[in-house]
Amino acid sequence: MTTGTAPSLWAVAALLCLSGCGGGDAGTAPPAAPATGSPGTVEISAATQSVSEGAGNIVVTLTRVGDFGAITVVAATSAGSATSPADFASVSQTVSWANGDAASKSVSIAISDDSVIEGSESFTVNLSNPGGGATLGQTSLATITIQDNETAQAGVLQFGEIGGQILEAAGPLRVAVQRSSGTAGQVSVIVSTSSGTAAAGSDFAATTQTLTWASGDGSAKFVSIDITNDSTIEGTEGFQLSLSLPTGGASLGANANYGAMVLDDDALAQPVGYYTDLASAPVGALVTAYGS
Repeated sequence: MTTGTAPSLWAVAALLCLSGCGGGDAGTAPPAAPATGSPGTVEISAATQSVSEGAGNIVVTLTRVGDFGAITVVAATSAGSATSPADFASVSQTVSWANGDAASKSVSIAISDDSVIEGSESFTVNLSNPGGGATLGQTSLATITIQDNETAQAGVLQFGEIGGQILEAAGPLRVAVQRSSGTAGQVSVIVSTSSGTAAAGSDFAATTQTLTWASGDGSAKFVSIDITNDSTIEGTEGFQLSLSLPTGGASLGANANYGAMVLDDDALAQPVGYYTDLASAPVGALVTAYGS
């Protein structure tokens, strides 16, 4: 009976080498997988920020987490108690990152420096429309507070006019005191009279009065001075009103004194007569001079 011959060990080894054996030249490594990554997220670095009105501008920083691919996002302002263009310049800006770029980007917003006392005001910066596969992070809105650089003023107190006149029988004399250039806080001032040719007690009532304004009150306040209506022929006489001791941070204006003139009305009722000499003639009478 004829029997087969078993394959030699060398033949088996040769067959196995068909699928790769030996040194590095006999086989080829598989190709590397393509690089993959995430475009990442974009957000504002801080949710609340502040800037002085006189700073000129504020720079808002945007950050990116991830760096795969080119991405974009839109940063835009929205008015709040601060409005554009009175308080800031509106911005709507597309911010871009290149592939591999994870650096922070900035958006500059101009701040208006006015002379109005208005206190702190705010507006917002919003992120929207992310492109390139990016998403918005947790802080996609920031509130910007503009700190006013004007100091609230208590105001200037002064008489509305430097003087006035009144008929003796038309009293009382009513004089206005005004508050201007600020209404911050409660303020007061003392109004007092002083004699001139008109004497306190006989021609007018001596007065010392405190006028008070509440915070935010810019209306005029009035002081009344009683005038004495006598029957004495005395001509026009005057006295003065003065402001002093302002409180609450207020100051006195240029018109801190008021000249009051009292017009005598008794001479008008004096009967007309003719007198031969000045010594015996009352004030307001007609005097006839006789020649020799």
